Amino acid sequence: MLCVPARAGKDTLYPALQKQCINTFGGQWCKFALGDQLKRDREAYIKSTYGLSVWEDKAKHVFHEDLTNHAIKMREETDGMYLIERFISRVERDCEVFDDVNYIITDFRYINEYDVIKKMADKWGFNVIPVYIERYIDKTNHRFVLPPVFKAEVDTYPEIRSISNINFVPWYTGFFWKSKLNKHLFQL
Repeated sequence: MLCVPARAGKDTLYPALQKQCINTFGGQWCKFALGDQLKRDREAYIKSTYGLSVWEDKAKHVFHEDLTNHAIKMREETDGMYLIERFISRVERDCEVFDDVNYIITDFRYINEYDVIKKMADKWGFNVIPVYIERYIDKTNHRFVLPPVFKAEVDTYPEIRSISNINFVPWYTGFFWKSKLNKHLFQL
């Protein structure tokens, strides 16, 4: 399970992480983004209101507040279970079809998401490894951590970071990021 602040590069990171997991552990490794359900829910509204595709990541800043408000509303209506229930359904469906399927959840944001998924994973005999990832920026040989972009991240990430098995993976952007990626990413 990855907890990655917005704009930190989780979609860029995922293919490299998937490849490393396949090489190290074998089996199938599938991405599951909890937030994709929110995008499906609001897709028509975002298109008609903003004239943008909810799947266009570069435009996300325009409608992110709408998605966040929808997420808050759905969490309140379902006691925080809205997105988790969709993940659990997917796992149950996939387990009927595949023998060896593993998931990399790319966007958990709340402790209850971890708690419920961990409880279900224990029941199913799966491992859950929460990973908190920070993005470092290199600017003229000065490295700094990109802070969380949205208020919800500022409020929830300290607690998530405290329960993570891996507190952060150095994830660089800037001029040197590609050469540093393999050197630092998989020293887990």
